[in-house]
Amino acid sequence: MALLTPAFLLIDHGHFQYNNVMLGFTLWSLAMFASGKFCLSLVFLMLSLAFKQMNIYSLPAFGFALLGIGMSGWSLKSTSMAYIKYAICSLLTLTACFSPFLESKETVLSVLHRLFPVNRGLFEEKVANFWCSLAILTKFHRKCSNEQLFQYCLASVLVALTPVAIGFFVKGLRKGLDIVSFLRGLSLTCLVMYLFSYHVHEKQILIPLLPITFLLSDSPWFVYFFTNWASFSLFPLMKKDNLQVTYF
Repeated sequence: MALLTPAFLLIDHGHFQYNNVMLGFTLWSLAMFASGKFCLSLVFLMLSLAFKQMNIYSLPAFGFALLGIGMSGWSLKSTSMAYIKYAICSLLTLTACFSPFLESKETVLSVLHRLFPVNRGLFEEKVANFWCSLAILTKFHRKCSNEQLFQYCLASVLVALTPVAIGFFVKGLRKGLDIVSFLRGLSLTCLVMYLFSYHVHEKQILIPLLPITFLLSDSPWFVYFFTNWASFSLFPLMKKDNLQVTYF
């Protein structure tokens, strides 16, 4: 069913961005997380992040959840070992993916500049997020530098993520983080990142759409509404690619 979601089909088979590879790695990461194989979950998450850096939206949710789960044993040694394992799995995967670009400092800086394009502006085209909506009313983004806008976005994301982080940490600490709770928290995290992050693109709505799609049995009406809303938000991008007929 997820593969037939209109937004996924429109982007990868119309806009040709190959986001389904990134989403596929994320899906494997979710499957490993649900099985309790947290190191493998992080490996697939890092592969997803290396393929497309915009999946950084998912990173806080996994971090918050594993932070709580790692401390659930109330043992300093077991907690430390768990965090060390998670760090090693993540760093080794990222190092393997980016090893061809580690030949010089200039190459590394060039890759980082490409991964985090601060100079490209607050949002791209017409995005259904908070900043784009606010810009219609105030044009505030024309009065601020990119550095200032980045700081505003960072502060907004941190404030909005605080309740989600606390919820993840408490549930993980009590060993009560089931997969449905995790999917809800992941969906909220990705939505916060989409709504308040810096330099958001229309297609990034696919990131929160993935975990929300798998909540169909839990919240069918919300999933139905959000799937339609996500597809509707992609119309400006489809129009730009002359895909109006395909869209409708």
